[in-house]
Amino acid sequence: EMKFTFHGKNTSKNQWESILRIGEYGNGTDPGCDEHGNRYPGLFILPSKPQLQVSLSDKTECWFVIEKHYDLEINIMYHLIIQYNQTYATVSISTMNTITN
Repeated sequence: EMKFTFHGKNTSKNQWESILRIGEYGNGTDPGCDEHGNRYPGLFILPSKPQLQVSLSDKTECWFVIEKHYDLEINIMYHLIIQYNQTYATVSISTMNTITN
């Protein structure tokens, strides 16, 4: 569970941007599950749009994407809850009033 405020992308280039990724550190030469493919979870901003992607690895699929295109608005606070175990994964995303919450 976490709260974050989206302030826009850091770059004008069409590149992925990372909010959070928990997983094995790789040296960048192997895009597979043994390197930066691990996501327990991973939260990313898509290259071409201000949209959130939530990824979660398991033993058979390190690139599993739970939520692909959740639209983000600048200066809005979001409350994100990710729950998972061996049989299910759920994501809950809601906006928050930054003045009262």
